[in-house]
Amino acid sequence: MRPYFFIITIFLSFNSFALSSLYPEDGSRRMGRWYYGYLAGPLMERMAISLKKEGVELINFGFEQIYFQDVSLFSEDGSFVVQGLYPLDEDVLFGLPTEVLDEEYALMLTRVSEFFPEKLGISHRTMDWTIIDGGALITGKFKNGDDYAIIDQIAIVRVQALYKYIEGKEISKEFALKLIAKDFNMKSENLFPVTSSGHLDITMMALPGGVILLNDSKMVPEALKNFLKRLTRKQRKRETDIKRISGIIELYKEGQQRYYNTGKPMGDPRFPNSDYEILELDIIEKILENRFKVIRVPGVFKELTEYVNMSGSYYIGNFINFFNGFLGKNRLQETFVITNSANGIDLLEDFWKDILIKNGISNEHIYFSGSYSNGAGIDCMGSGAGAL
Repeated sequence: MRPYFFIITIFLSFNSFALSSLYPEDGSRRMGRWYYGYLAGPLMERMAISLKKEGVELINFGFEQIYFQDVSLFSEDGSFVVQGLYPLDEDVLFGLPTEVLDEEYALMLTRVSEFFPEKLGISHRTMDWTIIDGGALITGKFKNGDDYAIIDQIAIVRVQALYKYIEGKEISKEFALKLIAKDFNMKSENLFPVTSSGHLDITMMALPGGVILLNDSKMVPEALKNFLKRLTRKQRKRETDIKRISGIIELYKEGQQRYYNTGKPMGDPRFPNSDYEILELDIIEKILENRFKVIRVPGVFKELTEYVNMSGSYYIGNFINFFNGFLGKNRLQETFVITNSANGIDLLEDFWKDILIKNGISNEHIYFSGSYSNGAGIDCMGSGAGAL
């Protein structure tokens, strides 16, 4: 019989300091450290250079988890936030991605806390009810300084299931939200549950002052077409970039038509976006628009990619995602952005840079140090924390 809870009492004692709110991801507060798990090579070398320029300490946590952001939360004061002790129950764990569960169905979200406080000497606190993977959470601050969090609805379902498991009682969505708000140390009215078929951090990005960028794939063709018209003489010399961008425009407009060897079309054309994706976006915008400044922009770009060792055979590749990056403030209180590269299309990085500059980010504090690969980018691989 499996044990209901992990026994890690030594590490989960509540420290006697005032509760600090979750570290805001919108670039509104100083980032002192950026933690990552098991990852090495050129990617982290690029990250080290970018973070050093902004005065942020890069720390390898030593926990072998490439999607480190999904299993770790930090506070604005730099402390670690331990997720609640959870029973190994399918209802309570509902909706957690496989990346945060190990082969024995044990929670890496909980196991990571075994490493943290004593290994690095960081203060910590434990949440009572909430368990949430980092990709399903967007945090920030409104202009008045109040904390907010955009969360996936599934987090509420898990709290309701846990309360029933422990207390034997059903609780409302509103009561569950109050429990989450207490764990996050923020007002419950500043929690915004949304429904998403994927992680929130691959389709939205929070900027300072309650600004939310939402990915709108329907804008891709027209936005890129207009961008090409505005290119400088120097930019127009990048013929390979222009060719690939033109291919992206065509893919989003015409789709990918596959054929049998006989030349007969293989079903209808496939498109890199869907009507359901846009419907989901519309619903999220409706939920947020009264409290946030919501800006729809294209920031995810898919293109036809050739299969390895299959010359002439292509699939719709998903390797460019600018939303899956992160923001912070440096010592001089300047906001910086570190996001993923454009997979070799430098002009697309110029496109995203223009969007960020238009929304108050300085050109010299924008970096394309990460990479994206079919659902996981640099924001998935690490977690920012406030200055200690």
